Amino acid sequence: MPAWCSGRKGRSRGVTANATARADILDELRREGPLPARSLHDTCDLPWRSTGWTDGKNVMKMLEIMEARGEVAVASREGRELADERD
Repeated sequence: MPAWCSGRKGRSRGVTANATARADILDELRREGPLPARSLHDTCDLPWRSTGWTDGKNVMKMLEIMEARGEVAVASREGRELADERD
């Protein structure tokens, strides 16, 4: 299993490995305001791997971790889509 999906320490390593992508997401949200997750650019260096439907959902998984850390918040939901914003 890749480093960034194997428990709390793994998530921390994943965020560290994808620090540039995290900063890119924050910059984009600051610049543009709330956006649907699918509108954010994927610049992850270490891809999210799973055997389920989340495989390759790098931005979505990074946003989930960032939300749990209090770095972003969900501004609204449109169907299954999330619009995230910097808190």
